[in-house]
Amino acid sequence: MLDCPVEEPTLADALATAARCGHEVEALDEKTPWQSLFGQPSGQVRLEVGSSADASDADGDGDFEPIETAVAEDETGRLSPAAPAVAMSFSSGGDDAASEPDVLARMTSADGQVVDVEAPFELTDPVVGVDRIVYPDVLSTGGKPSGVDLVVAVNADGSGFSQVLRIADEKAARNPHVAGLDADFGLGVSAQDAAGAGLDVAREHGAFTVTDPHATEPDADGGDPEVFRSSRPLVWTSEVPPGEAPADEASSDQAAGAAAAPARAASFSEAEASPSASALSGTADPLAGPLTPDAVVEVPVYDGDGTEGAVGAAIERAAAEESTAFPMFAALAVSGTLSEVTAIRSAWPDSSSSYQFDGDAGVGRCSAPDPYAGYQCGLTSTHRTLYEFGGLSGVGGLSSSDVTKAVFNINATFSYNCDKTGVWVYQAGGNVVSSSTTWHNPGSWSTRLDTALVTHRSDCDGMVRSVGFDVTAGAKKVASSNWSSLTLGVRSANETTMTGWKRYIGRNDGNGGTSGRATLSITYNRAPGVPTSPTTWYGKTDFSCRTGSDRPMLRTTTPKLSVYIRDPDGNATKARFQIWRINSSTQVWGAYMSSYQPSRKTHHIQVPTGRLAHNTVYRWRALAKDSTGREGSWSQWCEFGVDTVGPNTPSVTVLTSGEGIEAAYQHGQETGGVGLTGKFRLGPNGSTDVARYAYSFGSQNLDKTAKAQSSGTATISFTPKTSGPQPLWVRAYDRAGNPSELPDREHRIDVGYPETTGLWRLDEGTGTTAYDASGSKTPRNLTLGSGTTWGNGPHSLFGSRTGDRALSLNGVNGQASSPAVVAPTKSFVVTAHVRLDPGAAQDQQHVALSQNGTTNPAFTLGYRTSCAATGSQPCWSMMMYRSDSSDLTNVAAQSRISPVRGQWVHLTGAYDADTDKVSLWVCEIGTPDIPSPAEPVRADSTSTLTAPWAATGSFNVGRRTLAGVSDSFWHGQVDNIRVFDGQVLAENKIRRLCQGADDVDFKGGAPRWTRPSRTSRPRR
Repeated sequence: MLDCPVEEPTLADALATAARCGHEVEALDEKTPWQSLFGQPSGQVRLEVGSSADASDADGDGDFEPIETAVAEDETGRLSPAAPAVAMSFSSGGDDAASEPDVLARMTSADGQVVDVEAPFELTDPVVGVDRIVYPDVLSTGGKPSGVDLVVAVNADGSGFSQVLRIADEKAARNPHVAGLDADFGLGVSAQDAAGAGLDVAREHGAFTVTDPHATEPDADGGDPEVFRSSRPLVWTSEVPPGEAPADEASSDQAAGAAAAPARAASFSEAEASPSASALSGTADPLAGPLTPDAVVEVPVYDGDGTEGAVGAAIERAAAEESTAFPMFAALAVSGTLSEVTAIRSAWPDSSSSYQFDGDAGVGRCSAPDPYAGYQCGLTSTHRTLYEFGGLSGVGGLSSSDVTKAVFNINATFSYNCDKTGVWVYQAGGNVVSSSTTWHNPGSWSTRLDTALVTHRSDCDGMVRSVGFDVTAGAKKVASSNWSSLTLGVRSANETTMTGWKRYIGRNDGNGGTSGRATLSITYNRAPGVPTSPTTWYGKTDFSCRTGSDRPMLRTTTPKLSVYIRDPDGNATKARFQIWRINSSTQVWGAYMSSYQPSRKTHHIQVPTGRLAHNTVYRWRALAKDSTGREGSWSQWCEFGVDTVGPNTPSVTVLTSGEGIEAAYQHGQETGGVGLTGKFRLGPNGSTDVARYAYSFGSQNLDKTAKAQSSGTATISFTPKTSGPQPLWVRAYDRAGNPSELPDREHRIDVGYPETTGLWRLDEGTGTTAYDASGSKTPRNLTLGSGTTWGNGPHSLFGSRTGDRALSLNGVNGQASSPAVVAPTKSFVVTAHVRLDPGAAQDQQHVALSQNGTTNPAFTLGYRTSCAATGSQPCWSMMMYRSDSSDLTNVAAQSRISPVRGQWVHLTGAYDADTDKVSLWVCEIGTPDIPSPAEPVRADSTSTLTAPWAATGSFNVGRRTLAGVSDSFWHGQVDNIRVFDGQVLAENKIRRLCQGADDVDFKGGAPRWTRPSRTSRPRR
């Protein structure tokens, strides 16, 4: 069994259920107190707007309930109706500031806009009777009763209220406060939006209108939309039609209690008395409004803003007449409704007293006296009614072609006889009805929309109570003009005799019920949206919509196309695709999707085989079709090309000169070196559509990419970090992503091993100069100090090379120095064999190598007395100072290998400018009797040196210089000093240096060294 609810949370759900179940379904997320939206089985949408509200969501929780106007005290201490269409509260009198007693009424719209109405006099303690609040004796002075009560009555649909001054007798009418009443009753009106910004309040002839200048959508006339409004003042007496008795008005309490039955609004007018309109248990209630035309007291209308004393003058004039029936009433109605109604009459051409009338009103010619209906007329007059339906901004945003049907439905209460006479409905404009609408200011009645021949008399054949008019043309006008409201005028086709006289309900039936309200039903179906996000796919690769030279090239003849479609009404849709060949402007393929998908979905389609060809450019587009069969507009054109053949194997050209080129890495030759940049030009090798190159050095993973220039070439750089073979592999790709022919291009690079920039073998054995054997154009010879002598080096001691000598330093003043060798702002390496004398002091630092700055040395390599790496014990250390200043903070690499006096060790210190790290390799050699493995052990700094600085002072052996003072003298031997400036060494070279390799072993490459056994000695 189908689950077929009559309401769903969203419009999309409502449309889906309606299509499945075959009946219309309400969308709750679109509901307001005045409007409902329904999904139709056909896929169309029906909007129904009422002349009054029929549901309440005043608490804003989204759950609607029936209107309930009974008043009670709320949590703030004010008086509020239980479930109104518009949230409102009223003063509870007294002096409790928290309840704001001076604010007579406060209304709050669904969007948080607030209007406060303040009474110009002190409010007394109220008497509450269902939907009325009576503030008795409000104008009393000196303890004397005033005979004037203020009665506040909530509208039957909970969209507003009436405030009525009930004037008991002639004495009360002559009260100075009454006699001086202005047209606006002296009420204070202020308003603000939800953010606290002020709203505009305009007054005219006693009525006020609150508009929102901050609103995002204008009203039908392009102005600021109305939020709240009031009627003009209305004054009337207690005169009743013949045969009826007035309600007992003896006391305020009784009047309040009488309000247990729904009441007519005080704006009910002089010519609209009807037997169906009164009703307090069969007794007429003059508090609800004038019950006969003769009861109305004319309030003068002034030009401009002049309203002072207008109401008081009308009351005083009527009180002076002997025929006046008391009590008298003076009222002003306030509303937050979206819809407005009024009746206009030729006999009262400037009267707007029927604005927002409850009950019914007549149309046609009303003759007085008439044996059947003359009491309804007062004076012979022609009557018409107007119904303005607001909240149509959604319809105003439609195209007129979207509107398929509109029906205006009104409910009748009376026809003069059984003759079926014509009733005409006109399009009177957009925003027409207000407290200023009169016979002389009726709006435009030039466009008749529909006619109905009807009678509403209950004892006649063919009688109907409800009549619907086709007002589709009016709804289309709303759409084409971007209006937010539509005003419909109702008149009789016969405005010359009583035979055309009929009466129709306005906002409600006059007895509190809203089921008889007038409604406007608009059915529409918006075209599906133009497809967006058009995307061309090859596999999982997507290309957004592009044209011209930016179009994608695809390596397939069966791409996938996709678009995103949103139907504004939530209907299911399908997509229609077309592909055209650009060079011939012919369609090569077109198809609909096979099935509908919900709104807000992406539609994909695969182009079938055999439709597209290699080396051809195409364009495509799509449109949407909804479940009603309506199609939308085509999307933008998108283009793609088809290319299924790859380019040639690329060429590689070595660049030998140019900016930034430091080495030319020729194919199959050992050239260049670590840190020396070379460049290559990758070429298309005859292909014309190469878009990019993929390449890699040292492996075939092709993890780097270079974009081809317009010439089809790309230039790439190579700066090796290690020596040895590092082949370059290259593959070309065209715009479609086709790879070049296999195998990939290989260019064999063999990076030369680093050469020393400073080399001191220290084999002289005599004299005061140690010569730089690096081959530099500017050799930096060491000058030996007085505390420096010659001794045997490790090669001699281990028997691996005769004639190996070393510097022997006394630890007091022994040292040697040369001009600066190291440029410490870039990478460098310093190495030496060192030996601490067995008698060297363990509690003093011993520096083997350093280079001076102005204040601090740039680096020191040697022995430290206390290190974190060894638990505050001595260690081997490579240290660099952060600045050439009194700041001694530094970055150091500390080895965990403990120094042993009397044993040879090879130290390598390095700074890597790529990582900003300082490193140290310690390679223990031991003694000839107890040799060590000669395996370097690496240590890295835990911090980085991000701002290395230039040190141009002397390069030192056996000491450091700090703030101009030499200290930390080395006590022992130093041999085989090497400096590699601007580069770092591969670990295998560091191992070979430790194991005894000389500089000549690295010329043109050297054989791989194997790790010695624990008993082996360093060898060449």
